[in-house]
Amino acid sequence: MTLNFVSPKSSKPIGSIDLARSVLNAATANLPKAQEFRAALQSTRSYRDDYQKLFSDLGQLEFGSQQDLLNIAQNGLAALATSVVNRVGQNLTQLTERGWSSQEQLVITV
Repeated sequence: MTLNFVSPKSSKPIGSIDLARSVLNAATANLPKAQEFRAALQSTRSYRDDYQKLFSDLGQLEFGSQQDLLNIAQNGLAALATSVVNRVGQNLTQLTERGWSSQEQLVITV
């Protein structure tokens, strides 16, 4: 099964770096103390060079409180689930629901 990354705003194809930025931004969107993190995420010129620091900073935000950790995880996973689609546009949430409720084999390992 081929999977593609799409923008949550436009549903247009995006690359892996834009996917990562989008998911990290969504993960921290409702966290007021993450404004500096989001600013750094948006302003970084080379995500490939800076992603380790960004994830380190995200980890520090996650340990602010148990609720922060849960919010970041839930928001990030929700963003990821809607940003990865198959060739007909079904997102990960839809595919998972279909897989759990169906008797058909949806995944083939070669």
